[in-house]
Amino acid sequence: MNSKNDSNLKVFPWTSNQFIGSLLALPIVSSVYYWIDYLYFNGKIDEASKYTYVLVVIACAIIFIYAVNFLFQKLKYLGIVSKVFDIFSTLISSLLTIILNPTLLLVVAGILIFLLTVVDVRTIRIYIALPLSFFVLISFIGIRNQRSSASGKLVMFDDFNKIEGWANTTGAPIRSDTGKPAPGLLLPKGGGRTNTFMLKNTLRIKNGSIECDVYLRENAIFNLVFRVNSHLEAYMARLDTRADDFDSILFKDKSGWSIIKENSKTKRSTRRWYAMKVVFLNKSISLFIDNELVLKVSDDRLVESGNFGFFNECGDVIIDNFVVHEY
Repeated sequence: MNSKNDSNLKVFPWTSNQFIGSLLALPIVSSVYYWIDYLYFNGKIDEASKYTYVLVVIACAIIFIYAVNFLFQKLKYLGIVSKVFDIFSTLISSLLTIILNPTLLLVVAGILIFLLTVVDVRTIRIYIALPLSFFVLISFIGIRNQRSSASGKLVMFDDFNKIEGWANTTGAPIRSDTGKPAPGLLLPKGGGRTNTFMLKNTLRIKNGSIECDVYLRENAIFNLVFRVNSHLEAYMARLDTRADDFDSILFKDKSGWSIIKENSKTKRSTRRWYAMKVVFLNKSISLFIDNELVLKVSDDRLVESGNFGFFNECGDVIIDNFVVHEY
């Protein structure tokens, strides 16, 4: 998928993997519910037990969906998933972007409440109302948790088992015994502010996402850079643990770095792992920390393809699981 408009981040409630998991879970939930309803209808269980069993089944189904999502993501990172799956994911993503949004889900939920409470037709409740109710429930869960879930073509994955394929412009990166899982890549503190700068100068991306796991020590800063051009102009997403500074999105031109926007609401603690992700789609740039949207800006000074990379400042940083998608 080479392009994707910014509206996908606003209304697309599932990742494709969650949708696949839901498709697998729906017949399971419906079948189990039918069995529970059969027992209740024939006097084998009382009404209270019936609804307790239903809640347990739904909870198990939600866990199942997220397990499928986790498995498919790991397969994708390892390069096992075929092109057929990528095409299928793209089609499903496009379809859901069109038909599923919060307003439509509210309307469907209202209709389902009517079917479940007013219409006393057992067949409708079992085969129509329950699966659709489950569908709506998972959709709302997805809307709440997926804010960074726009999918795309996997460009690269680096777990830093070997330090290769990067242009090491400054500093001396070291394989670390700490990682998620080990090894990770240690960007040691050196002289000056910018310590270790790694650039992927063999790949260029215009629209996409970059994500990695980041561990910061005291006063450390970690930066993801993207759309780096031949004039060394670029955008940067920053994770900052300094006492008087904040996470931010910056732009670099010939006069140097300038902050476009910073998040003054959150202070970052040290010596813990963060999941960091930046999504850039045309002039829109979004920064996510631990799957939570912390910054979003619109800037059109550099809407062209470019290289990408990362560097640390002011302290030691360990990174792992560096993943890049192109939209």
